[in-house]
Amino acid sequence: MTVTQDIDLHQSPELGTISALIDPGEAQAIAVAQMQQGLLLIDDKAGRRCAKSMGIPITGSLGVMLKLKQNGRVSALRPLLEK
Repeated sequence: MTVTQDIDLHQSPELGTISALIDPGEAQAIAVAQMQQGLLLIDDKAGRRCAKSMGIPITGSLGVMLKLKQNGRVSALRPLLEK
């Protein structure tokens, strides 16, 4: 995990456009993922749609939980999902 400074979303027309469509936090997360060319963890439906349209690979909370199960880091998903 990396902590970054806020990004000026108006640096590119594409980022400026999405900032008007989604929550500022999601817009910042998308901007960082785009700049670092990394996987974006996002559950917000509108944010996911924007990230996908920009070609940014995404996963959600469920995807993280499934990966934990596959890697043997948790034995069962049901307790996590119920929380």
